[in-house]
Amino acid sequence: MRQSESVKHAVTPKGPGLSAPARRVLWLGALVSALGGGWVFAELHALVNTRSEESELEAALLDHQQRLVAEVEPGVERLLPCYPVPLGSGDPPTFPVRLNRLNFREREFDLAAPRGKLRIVAVGDSVTFGTGVLQAERFTERLAALLDQRRPACCEVLNAGRAGMSTQAALVVIRDTVLAWSPDLLILGTMTNDSRDPERPSRLRDAAGSVRAYVESLRAVLDLSRTRGVGVVLWGNTIGGWRDVDPLRPLRAAQDRVARETGTPSVDLDAVYAARPASADEQAAFLRERPFTAVWPKTATGPLSRLALHADWAHPNRFGHLRLAEALLPDVLTFVDRASSVRVVP
Repeated sequence: MRQSESVKHAVTPKGPGLSAPARRVLWLGALVSALGGGWVFAELHALVNTRSEESELEAALLDHQQRLVAEVEPGVERLLPCYPVPLGSGDPPTFPVRLNRLNFREREFDLAAPRGKLRIVAVGDSVTFGTGVLQAERFTERLAALLDQRRPACCEVLNAGRAGMSTQAALVVIRDTVLAWSPDLLILGTMTNDSRDPERPSRLRDAAGSVRAYVESLRAVLDLSRTRGVGVVLWGNTIGGWRDVDPLRPLRAAQDRVARETGTPSVDLDAVYAARPASADEQAAFLRERPFTAVWPKTATGPLSRLALHADWAHPNRFGHLRLAEALLPDVLTFVDRASSVRVVP
């Protein structure tokens, strides 16, 4: 049986006590703490308006954190929660996870690149990891299938996603691990976790500080990749159902600026969703499962045509992952055609 898709939560603050900026910090804090693998914001105590709201939110966060970050032994399948649910409301939907010997949610593979194929490695946070979706539904697996249709046997696509990965952490993973796999192309999507302070993970950076740190880390990744002769395609995440406030907008704008300045291909998932909202069939399928909107209706605002592409606020569901794969495909194909003499399939 299919599992529903999702991953986050929050409680709507009531009453006049919170300013708009404070509400935004609360929403983002709750979202990223669940999304990033378990760091709970200290600001919650100060920002939640009532004791009952504080208790419900913190209890759901803690329960989700304990389930999500429990150790997963390589080679052993575990079911992880898709998103937090209020205690006493039943178990959350789950998704299966099996890690390989390198502690990535990927099949076992040879470290040496396959002969005659380009190796593509996606590095990123819990979206790349595939929180809330089956492994076969992630954009990496979808992209591999699309590539095989158009350039048969041209490429191997690997997934090096980990929950909570920031761009600075991605730089370390790329330098210390992924480059040893001899990749030809990296697909990088890490901006969601760049809003937290690395010195005090329980707190958020201000928006300007987040952008500065993100740009610095992003340029470091691009510089390292360039010196090693590895191509890069960037993509930027989006927050859905956020009361018309997307805290990742400044980071996406910064990514677009860096991409233009460096000539690096870049995909904006927010623009992709705007251009291709969920179809009627996708909306119906979304509602048939136990979506996050049914569990946290006060926080899941916006049109169903947008929400039905999300597993939760910050993670695509299987429809969103397919759109991301299709949006990445043209830039990846351009790289493939420049890097190899693979026969083009009409």
